[in-house]
Amino acid sequence: MKEDNTTARLKDILFSLSVSKNIELKDRVLPMLSDFKYLDNEEKDLLKEYIKLAQEVNGVPTEGTLLARNINYQDSLLIREESLIDFVNIFLSNKQTIKMHSLIHKGLEDYQQGKIPFSRFDAIMQDALVVGSPSKVEENLESNLDLSFYESLATTERIQQGVKFGIQCIDECYRGLLPGDILTIAGYTGSMKTTLASNLVYNGATQGKNTLYISLEVSKEDLTEGLLSRHSRSNMMDSVTRSDIKRYAVEEKDNYMKLVNSYLELPGKIRIIDERDITTYSTSAFNEIIDIVNKEMIERTGHKIDIIVLDHAQLLKFNDSKSAVDNPYLVVNYYTSYFREKAAREGYAVVLVSQTSRQGYEYACKHNGEYLESGLAEANELERASTGIITVFTTENGKKSNEITIQLIKNRFGKRMIEPEQAPLFADYFMIGTGVSLESEDVSPVFTDNDIYKMDEKASLNLDEILLSNL
Repeated sequence: MKEDNTTARLKDILFSLSVSKNIELKDRVLPMLSDFKYLDNEEKDLLKEYIKLAQEVNGVPTEGTLLARNINYQDSLLIREESLIDFVNIFLSNKQTIKMHSLIHKGLEDYQQGKIPFSRFDAIMQDALVVGSPSKVEENLESNLDLSFYESLATTERIQQGVKFGIQCIDECYRGLLPGDILTIAGYTGSMKTTLASNLVYNGATQGKNTLYISLEVSKEDLTEGLLSRHSRSNMMDSVTRSDIKRYAVEEKDNYMKLVNSYLELPGKIRIIDERDITTYSTSAFNEIIDIVNKEMIERTGHKIDIIVLDHAQLLKFNDSKSAVDNPYLVVNYYTSYFREKAAREGYAVVLVSQTSRQGYEYACKHNGEYLESGLAEANELERASTGIITVFTTENGKKSNEITIQLIKNRFGKRMIEPEQAPLFADYFMIGTGVSLESEDVSPVFTDNDIYKMDEKASLNLDEILLSNL
């Protein structure tokens, strides 16, 4: 169905409504059309004129009244009264699909011309899919959009540009962290969540990615010592365990300074703040922190923050601490929405570290370390907003054998892990996995309109054909 035919179809609806003279039907159809956001200007004027006529006659305008006001109604086709509601639903669904295609086409064009980054195109895609959602109309009509082009593009972008974990089972599925992502790392107390998050930002620093790490549990001194230990192991220097960093700084000061300077020379920078740096818990306070660190990063590296890590979500609160105690769900969901907006609108990759619930942990204990999405504590918005969810599970025996159980249980952009797998754990060096990322593939796909508009002929909604069957 072409966009320039939709005005004619709206005339068919309004003309058929007048022929029916059914006030109850009018009271159903006109609100459906009025509440719809994606009519074009000509259609809005047409509907506005009809509603005004209906108000003047305090009922349904006759077909004669319509023709007297607008001669073009004489070409309208008559839809059977019993089919009109169905036809209106199909009309609205097609309008949504047209709008969705338009948004995606423009976004893809701007992305391929280098006008916008992938993160902005991804946000446009998500907005477009919301526009095309069949839940917006009464009937559950399927969208006909073939998204394989987008999935292929997203995969290629992740392989080439995404920050890797250096954990094979994760990197084979998630492919890499990109701007606009909301990645959740979830696990129970003591399960190495912070270690996994730090792995990611350290790898990001080696790729020139800047990170703001907001640590609400571990002090910035302890976190820095862990990253220095990780750096010592990753760069073939004298490997220094995390617990030995303080001794190393005193007894081998020259070597310690070489380690620190080598860490500071990483192309990307990691700025850690902890709860002592946060005087007020509010979105405006976090905005101020982000602004300050952005200025610092631009001065040091020439570009702003790439990754924001929040560790962990359940330690967030409102200034009114009583509210946080009374309704922890509200707090987590509120801040998750805030960081989701930062990711989508400002192009940050956001990593949210989250506790799992006691029930979720007990389930994982009985199922070889496997978590369900419902196992995240106080976080229905966290489940919904996340582009990916990685769970970690450890036991004392696992730590002794240098293994951690890990699983990607949600992946909006590709396959997830059906079962948890074991990954190498080097807890003394603040490290999970081998630290070796998958090699980037030199793939630069070009997509055309045909890739966007592949339509399944059996599922396509040809409004003209449906109209003929209902005359």
